Amino acid sequence: MNNIENMKRLMDSLGGEALEAVKGRLIFPDAVPGVIKELESRFGRPRKLLENLLRKVRETPSPTDNHLESFITFGFKVKQLCDHLVASNMTDHQNNPFLVEELIDKLPPRCKVEWVRFKRDKEGSVMAIFGEYIQTVIDEVSEVTDCTPVSSQKAGKYEALKQRSRPVKSNAVQMRNNVHDLENSGVNQLKMTCWVCSNTGHSLKECDQFKEMTLVDRFKTLEKLKISSPGTVIYRTMPITLYAERNSVDVIAFIDEGSSGTLLEAGVAKRLNVTGPTEPLVISWTNSIKREEHDSKRFSLKTSAQGSSERWNLLNVRTVSELLLPKPKKSVAEVIKKYKHLSDVPVLDHPNEAPSMIIGLDNIDLFAALETRIGNRGEPIAVRSKLGWTVYGVDGYRKQNEYDKSEKLLMRVAQSECFVDEIKVLTKNMGRPSEQWMSLDKGSPLYKLSPLLDEDGLIRMEGRTEQAKFLPFSLRFPVILPDKHPITESIVRHYHERSGHGYREAVKNELRRAYFIIHLDATVRRVSSACVWCKVHRNRPKVPRMAPLPVQRLTPFLRPFSFTGVDYLGPFTVTVGRRSEKRWIVLFTCLVVRAVHLEVASELTTQSCMMAIRRFVCRRGWPMEFLSDNGTNFQGASKLIVTAIDEDCADQMTNARTKWTFNPPAAPHMGGVWERLVRSVKDVLKALDDGRRLTDEILQTSVLEAEDIINSRPLVTVSQHGSDEETLTPNHFLRGVHGRDERVVPPTNPKIAMRDTYERSQQLADLMWEKWVKEYAPTLNQRKKWFGDNRSLGVGDLVYVVDGKCRKQWVRGIVEEVIKAGDGRVRQVWVRTQNGRFKRAVHNLAVLEVE
Repeated sequence: MNNIENMKRLMDSLGGEALEAVKGRLIFPDAVPGVIKELESRFGRPRKLLENLLRKVRETPSPTDNHLESFITFGFKVKQLCDHLVASNMTDHQNNPFLVEELIDKLPPRCKVEWVRFKRDKEGSVMAIFGEYIQTVIDEVSEVTDCTPVSSQKAGKYEALKQRSRPVKSNAVQMRNNVHDLENSGVNQLKMTCWVCSNTGHSLKECDQFKEMTLVDRFKTLEKLKISSPGTVIYRTMPITLYAERNSVDVIAFIDEGSSGTLLEAGVAKRLNVTGPTEPLVISWTNSIKREEHDSKRFSLKTSAQGSSERWNLLNVRTVSELLLPKPKKSVAEVIKKYKHLSDVPVLDHPNEAPSMIIGLDNIDLFAALETRIGNRGEPIAVRSKLGWTVYGVDGYRKQNEYDKSEKLLMRVAQSECFVDEIKVLTKNMGRPSEQWMSLDKGSPLYKLSPLLDEDGLIRMEGRTEQAKFLPFSLRFPVILPDKHPITESIVRHYHERSGHGYREAVKNELRRAYFIIHLDATVRRVSSACVWCKVHRNRPKVPRMAPLPVQRLTPFLRPFSFTGVDYLGPFTVTVGRRSEKRWIVLFTCLVVRAVHLEVASELTTQSCMMAIRRFVCRRGWPMEFLSDNGTNFQGASKLIVTAIDEDCADQMTNARTKWTFNPPAAPHMGGVWERLVRSVKDVLKALDDGRRLTDEILQTSVLEAEDIINSRPLVTVSQHGSDEETLTPNHFLRGVHGRDERVVPPTNPKIAMRDTYERSQQLADLMWEKWVKEYAPTLNQRKKWFGDNRSLGVGDLVYVVDGKCRKQWVRGIVEEVIKAGDGRVRQVWVRTQNGRFKRAVHNLAVLEVE
């Protein structure tokens, strides 16, 4: 053809963007070769043409047996795609199993079976074979129908003209509530706004930006935009009959438990020929919306269910000009057929018309529930009242095969993104005899699983229970899923939530019945650890690494009780005359040599506490520092013990050389050095108890005996080998010898004693302390628990203040200030709760680490 003929053909065939690009040059025939070259470079690239052909195939409706012409339209689009792949020599796309699977999914089941038979003995690229199959379908359909496919350009013009010819409603421009409503409405396509790119002229499913996303990103986008099809809302309406003297009218009543009054359209009242006094009415709604009815009438009527002779009083009916209530979108009879729990409900089906009456709470006795039928969550319910049965709720019915198809699609996507090479090998093996099968690479995660492809394109594991026909198919051939794919994690999360956030073994047991997930244990552990519900309801306090011992525990060569811990234990009942009284024991312990001093307190008062401390000081001397728990932590404390006891004692019983240090509340582990000795004293007193009543003298004697026994205990492990050296005890520091040493001391030469008595006493004291340093101090070095480090609390952290074992009593708070220990770790903080500001140990704070 010459340039003139080519120019005429271009002018007839070009359109849209291509025509706009070259129409200024289609004037001179000599410019035609340059125009053709420019069109080839801009619009004739093979990959660009492939994208356009794929888009057209995807936009073409799936062919159905009811419309045979749809096979011809779909077949021509597919044939163009196959011919383009062959002509462009795109080998990879010609053998792409996912492209063929996408095309096959659009065919009806009958054609899918025919395709399997057609390809069985064929050789060559799969797309070329599919093109031959589609050509045979086109030929067969063309013999029984004379319908010819409409070109996409003409069809597009026809649809655009059809859209323009529709009248645009006044409420056409509105909020983007649901993408399905917009696509099904009569609004011009040019008025639409895309949800993703915010451009006009196309809907979400036509958006190129949305199509370029992966399937996982598409689901995340839909979830973020809250785009879903929640089902049809079925309002609670019922057909009733209204009576006024000799007149009666059948109406549809809207049952509204949110309305305080009963309303009737004025037109219905006119048909009943009923009237009453005029009383202006103001109808109020949310957001201060009001509507005034100046000519509202008030009257009472009789009513009954349609077809029933039993009548009921309908009181305080008010008329309004019109209600403008929505028409039901579905027939009640259609809804009842879908659900088993509604199958025997005798509901009268009413015509598709808007309700003309609202029955409110002033007549609640007419629609109060006498019997209910409730199905699964998301299904409508049925209620029987005096006026009969009503069905209402959300019709979210979905066919089970739709769920199954969606689940299989998601699993295919997960497998196609993680097992690309394996799918290629398994696809090639499908058309070959078993002796010619290609084996998987030994490094493949599926190598040891004997994988196979089923009719849905899913990779399943061929297990050893194949012959156990009584077992479910999914158990014998579980679907193989990758371990770190978002779709796999969503499936595991679903089973985790369905099992009530229970044990991981129960979740794994349920998953093994249908899936084989690679590294199942790690996947379940990872998903359950990231569960927000589990983080909130199962978090526990995280204790930092055990702190180094304070200097008060490790300072030798000082007088015993230089650093003293104080605690209470009891009460103990003693007999005084004919009455019984309570006594408490005040325990003083030396933090260095672990010696104890016990005093009996007659009352839990400040004065009794100070007198006990005074008796201790007179016998042991003033300590350099007192340490104790807060008053609420004293063992055996009652309501009489308050913090004032400790504070007053600390104020009055300290001086310039003595200070008093308190541990934070609810942290007994910080006073473990005296808490352990409290237990030892209790054990000794139990051993000394002979079952008789105690008097003050007996209690005092028992306390001193217990003190001597505890101070005689060894501080280090007693050697099993014979040795002349004594084991170190607290009494060595208090008395210089073991408390129960009965050996006879040999007489000392007076001359030697006069010459070096002081030197000898100092030498003996130094030997004891050296023994303490060598034998006892090393036993304190090793940590017994709390070995690991956790994240330190910081200002602004949300925490639970642990108070007892019942989580319902735990209070939420926020950290306002942290107190760092000598090693730089945080073990105490100031927490602000709804009850005030408190100092608490980290041991009693559970951090809310929810992301």
